[in-house]
Amino acid sequence: GADTGERGGSGLLRLFYWQAPVILNVHLANGTKDYHASRVVLEPLADFTTEQEPLLFLATEFPSVENGTLAEDLTWVEWKLREGVKWHDGEDFNAEDVVFTYEYITNEENATTTIGRYQTVESVEAVDDFTVRVNFTQPTPAWYDPFTTT
Repeated sequence: GADTGERGGSGLLRLFYWQAPVILNVHLANGTKDYHASRVVLEPLADFTTEQEPLLFLATEFPSVENGTLAEDLTWVEWKLREGVKWHDGEDFNAEDVVFTYEYITNEENATTTIGRYQTVESVEAVDDFTVRVNFTQPTPAWYDPFTTT
């Protein structure tokens, strides 16, 4: 059989598209080819299956009013983050990384292509090492949009 590596263990990866990806930063990407290629190195908190069911990546649970992680008035949401996730340099992933990502995306000098998904966000704060709270400027029915699907 073919040699297979361990998760995160490097090796050759081939993506076949009619046009090559030009960047591996989803927040600066300008096409599907770039979004797909970026997912090899960056993951969202969650995504959705083709049946629109939540699919967790960096989050451990999908927020809900019932579990106390979504405001009834949809003005804030809390995401519980997966522990034990490492960056490529061995550093731990935590809530401060999500805050940094928000600050990077919404810094107009960075000219991110994903900034529109964050226009209803007032602030993002680390509640603890593995909980992040997204506060909205108004009730936001699409509370799940920031930090997902990209």
